[in-house]
Amino acid sequence: MPALRLSLIYGFRPNALGLCGPQEEKNKKIISDFIGGKDIPEKTMRAIIENFRGAYPYYQMVASASKIKDPLSERAVRAYWTGSSDLEKARFADFEKMAKDRFFLKKIPAGSLPHHSFHVLNVGRINGKLREDLLDVCLVKWGRVKKIFGSEVSVDNYEELKKRKNTFYFAPKSVKEVAWDKKLVQNLKIGDWVSIHWRNVIEKLNKESVRNLKKYTKINLRAYGSGFREKTNK
Repeated sequence: MPALRLSLIYGFRPNALGLCGPQEEKNKKIISDFIGGKDIPEKTMRAIIENFRGAYPYYQMVASASKIKDPLSERAVRAYWTGSSDLEKARFADFEKMAKDRFFLKKIPAGSLPHHSFHVLNVGRINGKLREDLLDVCLVKWGRVKKIFGSEVSVDNYEELKKRKNTFYFAPKSVKEVAWDKKLVQNLKIGDWVSIHWRNVIEKLNKESVRNLKKYTKINLRAYGSGFREKTNK
């Protein structure tokens, strides 16, 4: 059940913080046990994931647009969290209708795509669930492992989200220390590219996934319409 685990490793930290997914302690333990490798019936895990009401509608949107039978396929789940060309198959009118029906948004920025970065900026921020100083940690970010020390790693190529006046931008690439929970990802080594969510390493990424994560995050930041600009290192 790789797609189910993929969905839950990204949802694990915000669920623990009470931001999404089932909040009953029983279900939280099931999620933790499943991520840790315990054999739990697929039916049980699917029901739990469907209760992640922030993410599941996007899986459905991507699956429908790409004619994928199962919203909890790895292809649909991957597109939402780290991005893929499947995001571009969603009709804007359908996406906007979903955002209005499910998240009570009056409208969405032109050019937006059903990627996690859209949800952070346009649902979490506008609905008041996320303070602006938490946007960077809620976005799925990228970095390359530079040092490993115990349960923490240092990553370079981290581009922190900043805001000046009404303008969001990515700061120049920097080094960031983040947590490494070996239950989420194992066998890290220097030079691995990884995704980061809520200050935790989530998974190792191949080059294509890194490119997609950067691309679709920046597309939604531009669409957000707050004068997104990107600084570059000289």
